[in-house]
Amino acid sequence: MKKERILTLMISTLLVISSVSSVKTVEGGDYFFNLRILALGGQSNPDYGLFIMQQLREINVDSNIIVHSGWPNWLDCLSLIDDWDMAIISAGEISSPDMRAYYTENGSRNIFRLNSDIPYNNESEELQNLAVITTDLDVRWQLQLDWQNLFMDKLLPLLPLFAPREYEAVWTNTMGYEARWGIADSLPYMYYDGLHQGQQNLKQFNMAIPSWNGINPLSLYTKTEDLLVNLIFEPLLTFSPDLAPLKTGIIQDWTMVDDNHYLFELRDNIYWNPSYNVSQRNVSSLPLSSISEEDLLIGLKVEFSNGTNQKVTAKDAVFSLLAFSNPNITAKADEYSWLSNCYVDLVDDSKFHVLIDGDLSTPEKEVYVDFWTKIPVPLLPEFFLNSTNLEICKTSGGHEYVGLYPEILESIEWITYQTSAFGCGKYMLDYYAPNSIGVFQKSPYWFEIGAIDGAPQNLDFETINIHLLPDTSVVLDEFLDGNLDWVSLTTLPTQRKLMQADPRFDVQTHVVYLMNFIAFNLGRHVIGGGNNQVWLNEPGKTNCTKALAIRKAICYAIDRDEMNDELHDGEYLINNRPNPLVYSWVWPPIDVIYNLDLDRAWEWMEAAGYEKPYTPTPTPTPTLTSTIPVMTTINFPEVLVLFGFILIIFNQRKRKRKKNYD
Repeated sequence: MKKERILTLMISTLLVISSVSSVKTVEGGDYFFNLRILALGGQSNPDYGLFIMQQLREINVDSNIIVHSGWPNWLDCLSLIDDWDMAIISAGEISSPDMRAYYTENGSRNIFRLNSDIPYNNESEELQNLAVITTDLDVRWQLQLDWQNLFMDKLLPLLPLFAPREYEAVWTNTMGYEARWGIADSLPYMYYDGLHQGQQNLKQFNMAIPSWNGINPLSLYTKTEDLLVNLIFEPLLTFSPDLAPLKTGIIQDWTMVDDNHYLFELRDNIYWNPSYNVSQRNVSSLPLSSISEEDLLIGLKVEFSNGTNQKVTAKDAVFSLLAFSNPNITAKADEYSWLSNCYVDLVDDSKFHVLIDGDLSTPEKEVYVDFWTKIPVPLLPEFFLNSTNLEICKTSGGHEYVGLYPEILESIEWITYQTSAFGCGKYMLDYYAPNSIGVFQKSPYWFEIGAIDGAPQNLDFETINIHLLPDTSVVLDEFLDGNLDWVSLTTLPTQRKLMQADPRFDVQTHVVYLMNFIAFNLGRHVIGGGNNQVWLNEPGKTNCTKALAIRKAICYAIDRDEMNDELHDGEYLINNRPNPLVYSWVWPPIDVIYNLDLDRAWEWMEAAGYEKPYTPTPTPTPTLTSTIPVMTTINFPEVLVLFGFILIIFNQRKRKRKKNYD
């Protein structure tokens, strides 16, 4: 009987040892490799990073999240530093369907380190270059589709994340507001249907922004200052929210002379608002209409506007485009290198010509279809800002002209215009109290055509008050008290959901001109570098490199649905295209999509040479399975100790039984 017990215990122990020693698990920290992930502080980028770090551990990849704050030029910084593998980026300056600045070797935003040595990069650039010179929309649509699929399947320098939404609210007594079109384009259609809580004036509209640094459109300004610009200025060309050109604004028609030459026609009977000097005005000042003609600002050509003497003509359109393409005047000039020439029609001063060259490196004039998105510049008054100086200047595209000499920014007229800007828009700046309020008055000189439908419209609000309130909680309180009529709720999700259920408020949402994504540094070890040239031997994958396989595995391991559900309540749109979703009229839906699929992730990891750890279910053992702890590793000394422990217990029981027997 004793021998049988000993034999049973030893057999059970051997079974446990056998099952434990066959388990192959990865101990904590024993990962295939470690990635360095950068995230810009603010927004949701650091939170995305934490999710990504956990999700990549499912394919045995570890990572460190480095959060950076205080980088005003985030993309420029990424171009200058190399010690990162992945970066979580929100790019908000994508104002054109032309993405070559990001996705070509010499692009100014090529943070991915794309270059001609990486397989398929040359094919990618050829397709992009061909697409932007193809005027046939059906052919271009197919080219865009072919490029997207090639780019995301064979290069894969990024994983798109989401199409973020913005949320805005007005009181339900505010009629006609369309968040997709924005405040400026909605204003001609807006009016109050009665008073809301706390409201006292049906002819005023109150908003708040955090800061105000200036209103000269040629200067770099923030999105909030863009609101101010849109009140004062009209864009040369009207665009729909998805950036389709319309004939409802200052440009009312156009003709394509040939692929490189367009003739634009302006609407008639549009006049510049008066050139008021508002630099010394305040809340106690007399109405703008009381300013005498002698006190109006006089421009560089010794001319002024009283609201009826300066008509908008093609010379203003030409001047505005040349100004935005002049590197001496604005940092935006590189975006206008396609502008080969621009001039007023010799017969009709309401028409102007635009000549295009999409590639300055060739002697021929190359087509560039995406010039459309650069035409809607704020229209500037040529009679005031241009000069008679004969010094020859060049645009970023090499076109020569006179008037905008390099030192013009230092002239008293341009300096004054920074604080007393005027345009041909819906409202005129009345006064600005620093750190307090900016007040805009309805212009009696506006041409009264609505951008949304091109029909005659009138402005119901006499005054627009822009309050300066940097604290978002204060802004919300002011709105709820009825002191503000519009509020942004994008950064206030909890309050926004409460307001969506409140019948007093109309909460609207729209997708923004922004793309957030995970960028891969293709120059880094493991996910790029030399592995970009190591081809796989796996059947069916021989046209892919080791680095590409790892990038594919990473993309398949990332769960964007989880991030969207946890961080955005599932309200964001998941983007699969390497361009903003807002350009849906230009870009077709993509076929290559990286949804969460751990099986495919491991398939690509193993193709790259990283074997998936094998963890079978431990074999059950009689009676001892639930009492003996499972060990991940075991060696011969541990076996001897275990047997010794068993023998000691057996001998102790034997002596005890003998003692009791005696």
